[in-house]
Amino acid sequence: MIPYGQRTDSASAIRLAKEALEAHSRFWLGNDKIEEELFNLNLLAPEERYMGVDIALNEIAPCWRLGPQPPNDVGRAGDPLYAFYWASAEFKKCMYLKFALSFDAGRVHLVLHSFHESTDKDLEER
Repeated sequence: MIPYGQRTDSASAIRLAKEALEAHSRFWLGNDKIEEELFNLNLLAPEERYMGVDIALNEIAPCWRLGPQPPNDVGRAGDPLYAFYWASAEFKKCMYLKFALSFDAGRVHLVLHSFHESTDKDLEER
């Protein structure tokens, strides 16, 4: 397990995010905009959202890590952020996913900060 606030490599972050999603069957919303982004992806019901995030986590790979770069690499709660840009086979478009891993009482939680079709703004983070 990674101590609070400590960064990990991309492969470990993806693995921990998958494990957290599977263990809790849910994810936390890291900000207000994520709700609209999920709606825009037509992920309305909790089950659809879970499946969409699960698919994304299974499609991304460490080589598609986009950032973010300091000082924008930490979420509001102080957790490191991990952002990925990839051509999604399932969503049939280039996607952008940003998440954090939150450690609470020895458990890891997935915190979603962004999940949408990629834009030029996303690529500027690199």
